[in-house]
Amino acid sequence: MRGPTSTPIIPLAKLPTNSTSTTTPTPPPKVGEELLYNITFLCNSYEDQLKSTHSFVSSTSSKVTSLANDVHQLQSSLQKQNEKIDTLTQVLSILNTMEQDVSVGRSRKEAEEILMTQLASLEELFSVQELRDIQYDGMILPSLVSPFIECYYLPKYWNEKASLFDEKEESSSHVCREIVTNICHLAKCICSHAKDKEQHERTQQLIYTLVTQHVVPRVKHAFQSTLSWDPLVQVEDGLRLYESLIDSVKENENDMGVDDDVKEEEGLFGVQHDDEDVIMELQAAAASACNQTSNTKTLMNLVKEEIMFDVIYPRLYRTLHEWKPIIFNQQLQHPLHTWIVPWLPHLNHRSMLQTLLPDVQRKIKSTLTFLARRYKNDADDDIMDYFQQCQSVIQPWRMILETQIIYNLVSESMVPRLGRLLSKMTISISGKKQDWSRLDLVCELLDIGLLSQFDFISLVEGEVMSHWADTLHEWISSKMEKKKEDEGEVVNDVVEFYIAWRTRMMHPHSTLSNNNSSKVQQQQHQQPVSWLVLQKDEMICRHFHAALLMIQALIEKDEDALEDLTPPVKEEMNYRIVSARRARETRMEEEIQRNKRASAAAAADTSASTAAAGIATTRTQRENVDDTTTASFRDVVEEYAKQHDVTFHPRMGPNSTKDGKPIFLFGSVSIYLDSNVVFALRGVSKKWEPISLDDLVRCSL
Repeated sequence: MRGPTSTPIIPLAKLPTNSTSTTTPTPPPKVGEELLYNITFLCNSYEDQLKSTHSFVSSTSSKVTSLANDVHQLQSSLQKQNEKIDTLTQVLSILNTMEQDVSVGRSRKEAEEILMTQLASLEELFSVQELRDIQYDGMILPSLVSPFIECYYLPKYWNEKASLFDEKEESSSHVCREIVTNICHLAKCICSHAKDKEQHERTQQLIYTLVTQHVVPRVKHAFQSTLSWDPLVQVEDGLRLYESLIDSVKENENDMGVDDDVKEEEGLFGVQHDDEDVIMELQAAAASACNQTSNTKTLMNLVKEEIMFDVIYPRLYRTLHEWKPIIFNQQLQHPLHTWIVPWLPHLNHRSMLQTLLPDVQRKIKSTLTFLARRYKNDADDDIMDYFQQCQSVIQPWRMILETQIIYNLVSESMVPRLGRLLSKMTISISGKKQDWSRLDLVCELLDIGLLSQFDFISLVEGEVMSHWADTLHEWISSKMEKKKEDEGEVVNDVVEFYIAWRTRMMHPHSTLSNNNSSKVQQQQHQQPVSWLVLQKDEMICRHFHAALLMIQALIEKDEDALEDLTPPVKEEMNYRIVSARRARETRMEEEIQRNKRASAAAAADTSASTAAAGIATTRTQRENVDDTTTASFRDVVEEYAKQHDVTFHPRMGPNSTKDGKPIFLFGSVSIYLDSNVVFALRGVSKKWEPISLDDLVRCSL
């Protein structure tokens, strides 16, 4: 070993012999330096070996520790698995015992006690977190309770194909209520050992799951089956079953203190607000409540969604479209009000009424047209039967449809026939022999709210009073040449005739001709209003005043005065002429009033004038809108289709609605209407998109 500065020693024999060489031999290295270098080299080598050995020992120790921990964990896991095996063994034993107990056939009370004990034992085997992990409340517990419910709570025919509306079986509505009540009681008993908050949540979840598994599907199937439930015939049976389910669910939710997540929109029989601010506040409150409880769904909402919205309403809607008026034994078979009106209180979900009532209106109109063809003869018996049938069709809808819609239906269908009926009314000189039935019919239609005051006055003036005045004038003219000894008797007869008519027309009396109408009127605390309308009408009073002048001319033998009082010829006076005259007078009066309001507004100062003009303009616009917007948007689309020779009819079948709104076929294009907007199914992606009527016509061609 040598140091870093050492040089090799050259032997003397190998030295060069040339004497001229200038190279001098290198002196030998120093011994100390060489030893120091070699010792340092050895120390560094051994130090590196020690470090590598220490690193190996350290890593080996950590591996040993890790392996020891793994062994401990495996032993712990083995112990837990053994505990789980023991727990599952106990669970299996409890399940076998529960299965045997159900098949033994014990009494219900004894079986309930055993079930409670076994379920309590089963829950004790798991911790709270383990119960949540295995979804005990949502899946396992309902599946364990279901065999008990099927064995002890459900009747034998409940899950069979037998109809729930079969008269041979026990009342389905009573059975349905009893099943829901028993399920609620069982759920409360099962969850009674939990804490207050957990008990409430677990009970509600269990009731929700059990009712949706055992009650809702069977009731839904009963209403879906065309063989088990006929909406036209089994109205009361269907109502009792649905209402029993709704009432039992509502009673349970009231007992549990559950409020509806979203307030149902006020329907036909709800409270209606005219104040727009109030409506906006209610809508905002409902939206807030919906946002706060969007993750929850009550059983009541589920029942309405699954049964009413998905089953009953579509069947009613489909039956309404398929329904056609039929007369059998002089009676209209299955009139609309007998099977639709009873369901109206339950059709306040998802704007059902707004979709159904326009179709009801069209069906009523078609029914009135059918009755007009059926009773086309104007003979007394046929025409009175016609009016009786029409009244029975429209009257049940008087408090449901808008008043103007009722008036329009009667005006279009019944008023022309009423005019012909009154035109043939015989005016008897003797008041005691006068037949008042035809006039009483018209007064009755007004009193019960079917006939508008405008049509009523037009009919009475145009068809009755004109004929009455003409008859009185002819009678007095024929008596003008009577002798003086007969003059007093003639005047008395004329005065009695006048008094009889004036008393009948201008004083209150009952115009109701049948018991059914009388009962309806008594229930609604209504009084006849026809005599008040006649009293307040100027033209009717003019007729009676003219009659008094005729009597005065008779007494005074003034033929010229009597000639001046000659009424229009009967052929030149009817209710249509009177209606046109009265409509023109009404428009003129409205124009005068508008001009007066405009003049009054212009006379004020600038600021007041501007405000008054704005108010008058807004009010006029509202009046014009109210007077003109009697047709629905569907009527507008249907009329537009007729103008362009495009077919327009509802789609039938399973896919006949979109979000609760009926789908129509505009030619070959599927559309539905929402808030006066037409949505069409367009494009390759088949998406519902808004479309104009012009584009819709082009797409349908």
